[in-house]
Amino acid sequence: MRFLSEGKKEQIYIARLRAELAFWGHDVSDMTDEEIKEGILKMGEMIAKCGMTTKEVENAFRTLVNCT
Repeated sequence: MRFLSEGKKEQIYIARLRAELAFWGHDVSDMTDEEIKEGILKMGEMIAKCGMTTKEVENAFRTLVNCT
Protein backbone atom coordinates (compact mmCIF):
# COMPACT_ATOMS: atom_id res chain seq x y z
CA MET A 1 0.00 0.00 0.00
CA ARG A 2 2.95 2.33 0.31
CA PHE A 3 2.73 3.13 -3.41
CA LEU A 4 -0.85 4.35 -3.18
CA SER A 5 -1.79 8.00 -2.79
CA GLU A 6 -2.87 9.24 0.62
CA GLY A 7 -6.45 9.64 -0.63
CA LYS A 8 -6.61 6.05 -1.85
CA LYS A 9 -5.13 4.76 1.43
CA GLU A 10 -7.77 6.72 3.35
CA GLN A 11 -10.54 5.20 1.24
CA ILE A 12 -9.20 1.71 1.91
CA TYR A 13 -8.93 2.32 5.66
CA ILE A 14 -12.48 3.67 5.83
CA ALA A 15 -13.78 0.69 3.83
CA ARG A 16 -11.99 -1.69 6.23
CA LEU A 17 -13.49 0.11 9.22
CA ARG A 18 -16.96 -0.06 7.69
CA ALA A 19 -16.52 -3.81 7.10
CA GLU A 20 -15.32 -4.34 10.67
CA LEU A 21 -18.25 -2.38 12.10
CA ALA A 22 -20.67 -4.33 9.89
CA PHE A 23 -19.14 -7.58 11.12
CA TRP A 24 -19.97 -6.55 14.69
CA GLY A 25 -23.54 -5.60 13.70
CA HIS A 26 -23.20 -1.83 13.39
CA ASP A 27 -24.90 -0.38 10.33
CA VAL A 28 -22.96 2.66 9.14
CA SER A 29 -24.23 2.58 5.55
CA ASP A 30 -26.00 5.91 6.05
CA MET A 31 -22.83 7.65 7.29
CA THR A 32 -20.57 9.59 4.96
CA ASP A 33 -16.81 9.15 4.92
CA GLU A 34 -16.52 12.54 6.64
CA GLU A 35 -18.81 11.37 9.45
CA ILE A 36 -16.74 8.21 9.84
CA LYS A 37 -13.52 10.26 10.07
CA GLU A 38 -15.15 12.60 12.61
CA GLY A 39 -16.19 9.60 14.70
CA ILE A 40 -12.64 8.24 14.62
CA LEU A 41 -11.28 11.59 15.82
CA LYS A 42 -13.85 11.78 18.62
CA MET A 43 -13.00 8.25 19.75
CA GLY A 44 -9.32 9.16 19.81
CA GLU A 45 -10.07 12.24 21.90
CA MET A 46 -12.14 10.19 24.35
CA ILE A 47 -9.34 7.67 24.78
CA ALA A 48 -6.78 10.46 25.21
CA LYS A 49 -8.91 12.12 27.91
CA CYS A 50 -9.18 8.96 29.99
CA GLY A 51 -5.50 9.18 30.88
CA MET A 52 -4.58 5.69 29.75
CA THR A 53 -1.54 4.83 27.68
CA THR A 54 -1.95 3.28 24.26
CA LYS A 55 -0.75 -0.06 25.60
CA GLU A 56 -3.30 0.04 28.45
CA VAL A 57 -6.13 0.76 26.01
CA GLU A 58 -4.95 -2.05 23.75
CA ASN A 59 -4.88 -4.48 26.67
CA ALA A 60 -8.35 -3.37 27.80
CA PHE A 61 -9.83 -3.90 24.33
CA ARG A 62 -8.12 -7.29 24.01
CA THR A 63 -9.55 -8.32 27.38
CA LEU A 64 -13.05 -7.25 26.30
CA VAL A 65 -12.79 -9.19 23.05
CA ASN A 66 -11.61 -12.32 24.85
CA CYS A 67 -14.47 -12.12 27.39
CA THR A 68 -17.19 -12.44 24.77
